[in-house]
Amino acid sequence: MTTFPVDYLACLPNRDVEFSLQRFDELSGSADGRHWSSGMSKPLWAAEVQIDVMRIKNARAVDAKVAALEGVKHDFLFRDPSYRGPALDPFGAYLGASDVVVAGIADDRKSIILGGLPNYYELSAGDRLSINFGVSSVWLGSISHDVISNSSGEAEIAVEPWVSLGVAEGAAVEMVAPVVKMFVVPDGYKPFRQTRRKWGLGASLSLLQRVV
Repeated sequence: MTTFPVDYLACLPNRDVEFSLQRFDELSGSADGRHWSSGMSKPLWAAEVQIDVMRIKNARAVDAKVAALEGVKHDFLFRDPSYRGPALDPFGAYLGASDVVVAGIADDRKSIILGGLPNYYELSAGDRLSINFGVSSVWLGSISHDVISNSSGEAEIAVEPWVSLGVAEGAAVEMVAPVVKMFVVPDGYKPFRQTRRKWGLGASLSLLQRVV
C-alpha cells in the first residue's frame, strides 16, 4: 500500500466539496420514545468532490492518477480545498512561524492542550488541525468550541473525533493546511465525460479516511 503526497490530486479545479465526519452508530429504541446508540467504530472523515470542467488532456491525466490508486489499495493525503486555516486567521498570517505542539492529552482523548500558540490567539469552533504519528498515520480533528490561548500560548480544546492512540505529547500540529489520508471508495470515481470541443466534464470523487 502506498500513500501518495498531498499534491497528488491537489491541482483539481473543484467546483463543490462536501467534507464531513461520518459516524458508524448502532441505534435502538423503545416504544416510549427512548433511544440508545453505540459507536461501532471511530468516526471517519468523508469527502464528496465535484470536479470542475477542464481540458481533455488534463482530464485524462486525472483519470490516469485515479486509476493508479488501484481502487482502494492506495491512498493519498487530502487537503480540503475549501479550508483556508483558522476562521479568524485565514492562511495563518498571525500564527506565522509558530511551532504548535501537543502539550497535553485528556484521559478520554476528547480534548488536548496546544502549546506554542501566539499569546491570546483565538481559535473558533470548526477550525481544524492535523497531527502525523507513527510511521505514516495522520489524525485530523475539528475544534468543538471557541477558545483563546493564555499568556503562555497554551489553549485547551475539545475535538472531534477523539485523538488517536498513537498521538503523543510533543507531536507537531498543523493548523493552517491540515491533511487527512483518504482513499477512493468502491465505485467512488465518476470519470470525465469528454465533449467534441475537447473539454472534460462531470467528474466526481467519493473519498473516505484511512486510519492506518
